[in-house]
Amino acid sequence: MKQINAMKNNDLMKDFHIGHLLKIETKPKNISPKEIAEVISHYRQHADKIFKLKDMDVANVVKISYRIRTNLLEILCRQFKSLLPDADFSKQEDCFNFVLDMKTNRIVPENNAEGCDFLEQIDIGKHIKAFADKNNRTQQEVAKMLGCSQSTISELYKSKSIKVKSLFQISIALEHHFVAEVYLSKIRIEVPRNDFDGCIFSVNEKEITIKNRADSSFSMTYQRQNDDENAVNRINTDKEPKKNR
Repeated sequence: MKQINAMKNNDLMKDFHIGHLLKIETKPKNISPKEIAEVISHYRQHADKIFKLKDMDVANVVKISYRIRTNLLEILCRQFKSLLPDADFSKQEDCFNFVLDMKTNRIVPENNAEGCDFLEQIDIGKHIKAFADKNNRTQQEVAKMLGCSQSTISELYKSKSIKVKSLFQISIALEHHFVAEVYLSKIRIEVPRNDFDGCIFSVNEKEITIKNRADSSFSMTYQRQNDDENAVNRINTDKEPKKNR
């Protein structure tokens, strides 16, 4: 797809550089460019160039986010929050199931993340076209808003993939947060299990609070919803001493 470039906010996004962000986020975790490239077949032979890339396809950034367990799209959205429109959806909260291991007396978290399989269902071109049609905007009008040719918009509507910066620019120009609506609303990145080691669980009628004694910055509070009474009964039963037959 031809690049969308002649936009009024281009100068404000001059610091947009995914490679730099990726380097910052992976260095503390000791994740090498080669490990990152393993999730993106296109770059496997050029892993040394990963940190030099200013832009990438959104799908690749999502895949890398799952690999390094850091939501890169969310970080970029925060970085350019002043330019992006408000998201018009309610983001679902991360949901965890906690299982009590009776043998070790430890709480084991189970995340409901399904990975990034959802990417296969996303057709970003059709999504953008649907939004334009809903708002009665012709290809010519959209092209003028994005500062590109009408043929570029026609190509955009047929495209299943898109660069991150282009999607940001489209979100800004059309005043609709496609990044949040199409991608962030579906991303569920698993929290590393070792974060829960040594945690204290406090439970009351309304919420569950989890704090890590070794890391004061690690603290989460969840609203209690639909507690599984059967599970509670099973735990209580397991705790009861076995009767002699």
